[in-house]
Amino acid sequence: MSFVAASAAILNDGPDCTSESWPEFTQHLKMFFRAVQLTGIMDGSAKPTEEKELASWNTANAQAVAFIWRKVDKAHRYLVNDCAGADAAWKALKDHFNKPTLFSRMAARQRLYTTVQDPLEPIDKYIQRVSDNVASLTALSVTVSDTEIIDILLMGVDTAFHGTRTQLFTRDAEPKLDEVKVALRAAGNAQAPTTHSIKSESVLAAQSQRSSRPTANRVDGQGNTWCNPDSAGCHRCGRSGHHAPRCMLDMPSAVKDWIRDNPPYQRTDSAHTAEAEFAGHASWDDGESRILQFI
Repeated sequence: MSFVAASAAILNDGPDCTSESWPEFTQHLKMFFRAVQLTGIMDGSAKPTEEKELASWNTANAQAVAFIWRKVDKAHRYLVNDCAGADAAWKALKDHFNKPTLFSRMAARQRLYTTVQDPLEPIDKYIQRVSDNVASLTALSVTVSDTEIIDILLMGVDTAFHGTRTQLFTRDAEPKLDEVKVALRAAGNAQAPTTHSIKSESVLAAQSQRSSRPTANRVDGQGNTWCNPDSAGCHRCGRSGHHAPRCMLDMPSAVKDWIRDNPPYQRTDSAHTAEAEFAGHASWDDGESRILQFI
């Protein structure tokens, strides 16, 4: 495997290239170019002049274009279909997505002004998303002032940061952009675990307690486990050769009892997901459908 192919995971970890994901995609593409030693493509520096280095650069450039093509949304692949190298692909994508048009400016402004913090995401990630959206407007020759960025950051923060926002509002002198970012990061580091993390810990604790419960009533004589999301075959009966939507086997009464005794909120997420997958299938008898209609 070439080092270019090995580095493709950096691209694969990011989003496909679309108008909406362009700012984030370019960040992954920049890291990919660094990994394969093609940084000159994005910063405009010249190709290597030494013969051996130039040969390596040309090889990497030719190989990288295939991995870029794969991460471009199908609706936009026509932009890079005829590109012989990553340098040509970057130019084609940049010229298209960074082209200042009425639509592109409107879409970029909308992304920036509707940036809102997800309560479950770190404050640093929210700040970076705002910065990425500012960068996309800058690429369209639109200048976004620091004052405007401050307004957007403070408008979109989660309610958990409203106390920090009030402190910034009541300062004698209006804070600088860097000061706002520092204050938000400090507040984020000082916050207690989120409701999500507390809930996750509770779920893990409950799952640990339930792990000792016997599951023999779900295992048939051949060792297959009913309602098993980890089964390589049917997630309903556990057998191979078919999948849950086409499962015709009668559900044993012991399994029905297990479902009655273990409502969804008492089971692991994976078990709930597996059983929900086959809830309501017409191939089941009415009794089983009634049992699972609440799952």
